[in-house]
Amino acid sequence: MLGSGPGSRPCVDDVLELAALVGYADPASIRGPRERPCVYCDAEKRSGTLLPHAHQLACEACCASIVEEGSYVFGGRVFEAWRYTVEDLSVGDQTDAARLQGFAPPFTEGDNPQAPHCAVAVAGVPPETCQAQADSLMADSKFMAAEVWLSVALRAAPTVWGLWRRLAECRLLRGNYHSAGGVYMFEI
Repeated sequence: MLGSGPGSRPCVDDVLELAALVGYADPASIRGPRERPCVYCDAEKRSGTLLPHAHQLACEACCASIVEEGSYVFGGRVFEAWRYTVEDLSVGDQTDAARLQGFAPPFTEGDNPQAPHCAVAVAGVPPETCQAQADSLMADSKFMAAEVWLSVALRAAPTVWGLWRRLAECRLLRGNYHSAGGVYMFEI
């Protein structure tokens, strides 16, 4: 994944939201794609979504130059760039981030205190309970909180396809298009 080109250097948030790390990284502590720095220049925020692959890597100026060139490199692969959009198509997230950060169930020995949602999985909360909680939160447009519960469920039951589909849907509603596609493709 690492190389000499700027598109080969994702920020830590890009890596933490990889589908292989679901259940080990705390979604509440991962910045959204529009809060991360552009990987191609010094811009502090990413504002564009490159199509057709829905990568959210660059600011508007870099997206324009990428589309003009017709392709870009990310993670060691070359992707076509047909066009880009700066419109934020996410549904407004109503999660109370401060309250979510305070969510810390009892830990069991050997658990990672940096990822409080992992303690729930280790403590034995059934995946069905986690999914029901996530569904309820998604109905209330609390997508970040729902993603925490879905990651707990997937840590406990990583082979349940419906959980992966719900996680992809949740990330899509949060406006994290590329990550949503990555979760879907990882499970299949």
